[in-house]
Amino acid sequence: MNELHLQDKFLIPFFRDGLLYNEEEAKVGSLIENFQSKITDFFDYVRNEDKDGKRLVVKINSQSSESEIIDDFSKIYRRYKALKRKIVGDYFFKETESLVEKLSADFEEPIRGAALMNEQEVL
Repeated sequence: MNELHLQDKFLIPFFRDGLLYNEEEAKVGSLIENFQSKITDFFDYVRNEDKDGKRLVVKINSQSSESEIIDDFSKIYRRYKALKRKIVGDYFFKETESLVEKLSADFEEPIRGAALMNEQEVL
């Protein structure tokens, strides 16, 4: 076997498969970024466009019960789903349906963190 034959048999498939893997990895990364963007859009909707979302932010800042916050967040999620299903797509809602409590916690975290920072500045 000469060197050229070895390259054709081993090296070219190795690099070709590596490139295909990188393409698949890029596709997955793109899908993840798209999904994260949809979550960010939903959180922006809750914070800025939904009147009950603005009340929810007040409840989070006023230390309302966790169950009350989750209930309110769930109502807003269902409304968003009804209004934006065609724009956002069924896949997003299928994947997040069972994660509403986690989404609520993720939505709350920066709001509570900002409230704590504001309290510390006042002190």
